[in-house]
Amino acid sequence: MTDFPVPDDERLNEFRASFSAFSATRELMEKGAHGSSETVSARKLYAYAAGMAAYPNARLEAMLRTHPGMRVAYRRMMNAAATYSLGTAMAASDGDLLPRSGEGCSIRFEKSQAEKGLYYVIIELQDATQGAGYLGLCDAENNCRQFSLPGARRGIIQFLTDEDSDILNLLRDPNTEVLLR
Repeated sequence: MTDFPVPDDERLNEFRASFSAFSATRELMEKGAHGSSETVSARKLYAYAAGMAAYPNARLEAMLRTHPGMRVAYRRMMNAAATYSLGTAMAASDGDLLPRSGEGCSIRFEKSQAEKGLYYVIIELQDATQGAGYLGLCDAENNCRQFSLPGARRGIIQFLTDEDSDILNLLRDPNTEVLLR
């Protein structure tokens, strides 16, 4: 008889969570949402995450909101498709917008001097020839949102947004991961 070491409780919980996420994702992709005959293949989910499918897709977004396993898979696919990853913020935040940087890019914020309640979001790319069309933001619960970006000029993408916008609300959380593609 062969003896195998038994993992500790923490590792067992990690295995259970991974198995649960994988099982839920597989079930969704085989049966579709709510047991319907509609299916979401891994290929369709990846196409959506990588920007090769129409965005937004209300049906797919509804499925992502209600199926944690599918959100995990979607987030992994978004990470795989990202051109740049700025990760999470390095420091805890008191609600302020913290600048972030990753390999080849950075993001920072400036209050508008002309208009109260507006912020400039400034994304700087080291390689001016490599653009980014979408900003992806993923929170700690794997809820991911994609936002279309304006074109870059000399490696800088800049846009104006309201201080209460979804983008800034997500970016105020230091645990939100920032992806560009």
